[in-house]
Amino acid sequence: MRMMIVDDDQVIVNGLVSIIKKSEITKAEIITAFDGIDALEKLKGEGADLIITDIKMPGMDGLELVKKAKELKYCDRFVILTGYDEFEFARKAIRYQVNDYLLKPVNKTELLEIIHKVEKEINWEDEFEKELELPDIDACKITIDLQKCSDNMKKVIEYIVQNYY
Repeated sequence: MRMMIVDDDQVIVNGLVSIIKKSEITKAEIITAFDGIDALEKLKGEGADLIITDIKMPGMDGLELVKKAKELKYCDRFVILTGYDEFEFARKAIRYQVNDYLLKPVNKTELLEIIHKVEKEINWEDEFEKELELPDIDACKITIDLQKCSDNMKKVIEYIVQNYY
């Protein structure tokens, strides 16, 4: 799992990195950034599986980062971490479909549970995708005498061949 932590306070970033690295639940690759602009620049190319971000930061705030990262398809899982217990922030976070919203100071157990949940979700999706890998249509050729098929059956077969992927 590739994870990014974004906060303008280096002490918080270092503390979160330490909490995550000391835990036994994940062997995540952790990238850090100190504002939304820095984060987007570092996400180019590889993206991230999870972004944990503060809301209030100079340059680009965390909610704008969530919005842009989703638009650019850099990441689709987010945890908002903030010292502000404001309803409007929570409402926007819900609108952007973030995975969770935590208040500072961070509860270590709660943070690690969220990360573990996201990691399990990612692993499940990876396994599901592997099971769904479709063979090449040429490898699945079967011989059908279309002249013996009804018009509806011909339409079904034609649809399957055209829309297989």
